[in-house]
This record gives sequence, structure tokens and C-alpha cells, in this order.
Amino acid sequence: MIMAARPIKEGMEWVQTLSGDDVEKQVEKGKSQFAGTEISGKTLGVIGLGAIGAMLANDGFRLGMEVIGYDPYVSVETAWNINRRVQKAASIAEVLAKADYISIHVPVNAETKGMVDAAFLAQMKDNAVLLNFARGELVNTADMLAALKEKSIRKYVTDFADEALLHNDEIIVMPHLGASTEEAEVNCAIMAAQTLKYFLETGNIVNSVNFPGVDIAMQSPIRLTIVNKNIPNMVGQISSGLAKYFINIEDILNRSRGNYAYTVIDIAETEEAVLNEVIEKIKEIDGVVNVRIIRR
Repeated sequence: MIMAARPIKEGMEWVQTLSGDDVEKQVEKGKSQFAGTEISGKTLGVIGLGAIGAMLANDGFRLGMEVIGYDPYVSVETAWNINRRVQKAASIAEVLAKADYISIHVPVNAETKGMVDAAFLAQMKDNAVLLNFARGELVNTADMLAALKEKSIRKYVTDFADEALLHNDEIIVMPHLGASTEEAEVNCAIMAAQTLKYFLETGNIVNSVNFPGVDIAMQSPIRLTIVNKNIPNMVGQISSGLAKYFINIEDILNRSRGNYAYTVIDIAETEEAVLNEVIEKIKEIDGVVNVRIIRR
């Protein structure tokens, strides 16, 4: 974002071309050609308020920017972590109309692939900058090049290199360096191990690609975790199955993503033989994929 606002790279390259005893004077005389603009006071639009989007929204506010965000699926946990002064947009169109800098943080799927097209770009402010460090497939390259040529937006910044994007003064392309540090490789391994351990011990799901996020404190002696197809009356059938054996549900949480759902049920202490029989009955329910027992 700062590189889009200020021609820092160009200025550095220019300095390297200077020579002579009066380099300092040459710099003072020529630096005005790299003036750029401030980001403080500008509006940052964040589309997708997941872990990264939420952090960016908070950082934008700390940099003195107005921040507006859009995410119809924002989790309660993430919402608590977003600065209360971050404006919540009702639509993507609202973000595009207001923001000077727009950063996209959404996954690629049938709904989002190519979402940044001619219609999307036409709604942006004439001097706006688009930043895409999420997925290259989100942007229609031909439409982006046309918008930049027509000066309908100012710059495009990305770390997804495409030959069509190279050698264009209005596009900043960099390598995908997000996790390319010594520390990041170690931290990723540690995080993966901790996440797996947490799942095995509690059944809670964090940072999954294909399953819904579920995080509920385990305060009962027994927890059942059930993977089932995302179809009507699954929770009702599972609850009825427990009720037939006079097992009371002390806590329950059901979340879905796509074609599958994940149900966490906490119950009181139950005899082993009864519990095993209940589990077998639940497994027989059409649509149930897997059942696991976790003891506290």
C-alpha cells in the first residue's frame, strides 16, 4: 500500500544512477519527482474479514486511515477482535464506492473466481488502488489491464506474478514472500501440531480449509463429535437418538460448510455399554459420516 502511494522503488533506482561530488545536491533537487501521496486520512476498504483481513483493518486504523470492511460470514470471534471504529459495509459496492485502497481477502470458489472484473472495477474510485494478496484467480487480468489503461483506477498491487502483468508502470508485482522466512517455516510446523493436538483432545476445529470452525469449551465428562451431511433434520435425529437412552445434552454446537456439517455434543457421564450402543445407533442414521468419543 505504501509502495503504491509513494514511488519508493523508483526513487531508490534513480539514486543509484547519480554520480559526482554533488550527489546530495542532485538528490535534493530531483526528489520532488517522487512526491507521491499520504495514506493517512485515506479510506482503506477490506473485503473479507478473516484472520488476515481483520488484522489489516486494525492496522489501517493505526496508520491514520478510515477503514471500511465487508464480510457477510465474519465469525463472532473475529468480530470481537476488530476495532469498533472499523465501519461495517452492507455490500461490496459500498466498499468500492468509498475506498481509496481496496484489499481482497477471500478464498477462490465458484462464487469468487474472477470477481474483480470490469463491473467490479467500474465501481471503484478513479484514483483507487487494488491490492490482491489472496489469490490470483480472483482477478480478471484482461479487465484489470483495460481499467489501468483507461485510468479508471490508479494501480494494482499483487504477489501473484502473471506475464501479462509484467512491465507495466501501473502494476506492482512482487514474489509471493508471505511465509518465506526462516521463522515462518518453524512457526507453521508448530501451529499445525498445536492445531492437531487441540482437535484430538477437544474435537474443536481451528483454521480448517474444508470444515467449519468450531471452538467450544469442554466442561462435561464426555463429548461426542459427529461429521454429517449438511441436510435437514440431522441434529434432530441425533438428539432423538440420545433421548431414547435418557442421555441429557449439556451443551451442543452445530456448524456447516458446504455439503458437510460438524456437530459437537457434550453429555453427562454415561455407562460404557450404553454409550457404545448409542454411538452405533447414531452411526446408522443416514447422512452420518463419522462419530468420535472424547473423554475429559
